[in-house]
Amino acid sequence: MLFPEWFETKHINVKDEFGEWRGVKRCGMAKALDHLGMPLVGTHHRGIDDARNIARIVQQMLPDLADSAAEQRGAHRGGRSSLFRAYGCAASGSSLR
Repeated sequence: MLFPEWFETKHINVKDEFGEWRGVKRCGMAKALDHLGMPLVGTHHRGIDDARNIARIVQQMLPDLADSAAEQRGAHRGGRSSLFRAYGCAASGSSLR
């Protein structure tokens, strides 16, 4: 499987992105789920369960970030949310494939 070059060198700190997105202090996964009114599924600190829960958080964030990025792009040519800037994605929220 081929990955874009940026895939190996950049990451998203979901804690920071979530805090910026919700306008709250940086928090962990369990607190972020609580902010969203979502239950923690599985066992906290079990790798696969944490990964799935973090994915659920990001799924909640992406639609708003894509809308925000599209608005910014209209107002400021090339503007993107920090989440999309981190991965070099188009403001429309293009796939990370």
